[in-house]
Amino acid sequence: MKYSNMEGNIFQAILEVFYVNNLVEVKNNQIVVSSRQIAEHFGKLHKNVLENIKVILAAENSATKFFCENVFENRGKQYLEYLMNRDGFTLLAMGFTGKKALQWKLKYIAAFNEMEKQLSGKTSNQPTAIQQKRAEAMLLNARSRQSKLWLAIAEKTDIKEYRHICQQKAAEVLSGAPVLPMEGANRKKTYSAAEIGEMFDDLVIPTIETLLG
Repeated sequence: MKYSNMEGNIFQAILEVFYVNNLVEVKNNQIVVSSRQIAEHFGKLHKNVLENIKVILAAENSATKFFCENVFENRGKQYLEYLMNRDGFTLLAMGFTGKKALQWKLKYIAAFNEMEKQLSGKTSNQPTAIQQKRAEAMLLNARSRQSKLWLAIAEKTDIKEYRHICQQKAAEVLSGAPVLPMEGANRKKTYSAAEIGEMFDDLVIPTIETLLG
């Protein structure tokens, strides 16, 4: 099947996106690539890539933080491989030369950059500790307000059953547990909206700033 120039460019772009998204992975909060992938893409024998990594590790002790031993299984047998982060890849690929090697270096650089960008975007969407604390304070503030309203009603009623129910509701609202329905009580007085409003005039409600400390 033949493609027009435009179709060919689109197809190539799709392939490049696919490769970029699959060249690297995240392990233990680090972006890594395996020595097997490096061997395959750069046209090297895996045993030679392993030897190159061991030479790097023997020459520089600080390089151990860039590489991590891993085991993979093939046909029922286990073999050694290395997972490496961006710095490890840079040290290893530094010795690879040629046009094809340069192309793969650029693809891996793009893959690392894209994955870091994606992870950074996810992190930025997560609430900060201050935002979480503020949200918790707002929730506690709302529950405190509702609880105080129930306690105020409890103090204003002369019906013992109603008083217990209101006090129980105040405790349940504050703890976040389900509120029980007000059933089975014989009412002797019905409060109007104005009367209920008067009950709450003297209530002191804590502010978010107070809860935040």
